[in-house]
Amino acid sequence: SCNTSRIIANASVVVLDLLGSESGRWFLMRMLDVTKVNSMCFTGNSKTFYNEGRRDVGLGIIKSILALGLQGIELKQQAEMEYAEFQLKLQELAVEYVDNNKEE
Repeated sequence: SCNTSRIIANASVVVLDLLGSESGRWFLMRMLDVTKVNSMCFTGNSKTFYNEGRRDVGLGIIKSILALGLQGIELKQQAEMEYAEFQLKLQELAVEYVDNNKEE
C-alpha cells in the first residue's frame, strides 16, 4: 500500500540521516553493541528468549542499513571503523587511569 511504501521510505531517510553524522554512526554502532548482535544468545535457560529478542532488534537495524544498498554498506563500514577506534581509545584511557591511580 501507499502508506507502507511511505513508511519504508521514511525509515531509509532516517537511517541515512543517522549514518550521515559521526554521532549518528556512533549511536547505531552502540545499539548493535548493546543488542549483542554478534554474540551467542543461548544460555540454557529462559534468558535465551530475552537475548534473542534483544539480538533481533540489532538485526533489524542491520537490515535497515543494508536496505540502503552499497551506500549503506559503506557507511556501516565507516561506522564500524570509527566505533573500533573509539573502543581502542577508551581502553587506552582506562589503562592510563589505572596506571595513574596505582598506590605505590
